[in-house]
Amino acid sequence: PPLTPPTDVILAAGGCQKVMELAFLIDGSKSFSKKQFEDVKRFVLAMMEQMQIGQSNIRVSVLQFHSLVSKTFNLWEKKTVRELKTLVKTMQYIGGSKANIFEALKHTSVLVFGNNARKKVPR
Repeated sequence: PPLTPPTDVILAAGGCQKVMELAFLIDGSKSFSKKQFEDVKRFVLAMMEQMQIGQSNIRVSVLQFHSLVSKTFNLWEKKTVRELKTLVKTMQYIGGSKANIFEALKHTSVLVFGNNARKKVPR
């Protein structure tokens, strides 16, 4: 079945309005099937629906990892929510040979949450 946010964390109308930096890491390796990859994308999109995404609220980054790490978009990109969702929907499953979570976390820590993240904002 498709993944959806658990019912106990569904937010009230208007969604999450906190200020934060958020990164979604999506496994694009052969550890996941193409169907599981698509399920995760639907989950990310459902979570994005529950947030007030914008440069003054929740800034979002999406990365796909396998043997390498590829960014779909960065926190600081000034795109509309519709554009961000389209980028997630059109992400292609790579099916890389291994899931290098260490590199994905390092990349996220240094290049996503490094100098480009807002100071004193939860990550």
